[in-house]
Amino acid sequence: MKNLILIIFFVSFFTNAQQAIIPVENKRNYNGALIDTSEGIYFKDVNNVLDKFVGTWKYDDGNGTVYEITFYKVLHYTDGDDVDSYDQLRANFKLSLGGIEQFNTYTNPCDDCIWYTSGFNNKYNYNQSAGHWEKTPANANMYELRYMEPGFDYRESSRAYIIYSTSGSQEVLTWEHQYGERTNYVTGLPVDVYKTPEHMTLIKQ
Repeated sequence: MKNLILIIFFVSFFTNAQQAIIPVENKRNYNGALIDTSEGIYFKDVNNVLDKFVGTWKYDDGNGTVYEITFYKVLHYTDGDDVDSYDQLRANFKLSLGGIEQFNTYTNPCDDCIWYTSGFNNKYNYNQSAGHWEKTPANANMYELRYMEPGFDYRESSRAYIIYSTSGSQEVLTWEHQYGERTNYVTGLPVDVYKTPEHMTLIKQ
């Protein structure tokens, strides 16, 4: 029995050792030519940069619009047949408008509502007055999500950014939602019409 345990340990050790590890925040700038990727890459949260986002955050505009979201970290996630794996953020959330709950993934889970394999990406905003796009470089305090409200399908997913900061002793999460504005080929109407506010400041609970 002891020998069997040792064999399993060594097989597991050498199997895992073949998968290269890259810090998850470096995925955007990763140069695949630098290391052997034949066994896949593990984009791992070696520096715990995801931890600052973990926990429950709340937005309340004082007029009945309340959004609450709880982020948690998923380790070693693999997407389908992809040989690479990732540490990433997932979340449960709920929204009330005028004091009436619109959806609640705490009680009605939605596995596909929030996802991204590695969310530390550049952010682009269109500067209307200047007439051009402006880029915010990727950084460890800004995480990109693919976001859908319950009842949407993957074609109606949109992009949301969460930006971590502090104000005194208070932890703050800025939410910036960018709609795709794609249209339904039958109705001609935008497919991603969201109830979730486009811009929010959420407070760590």
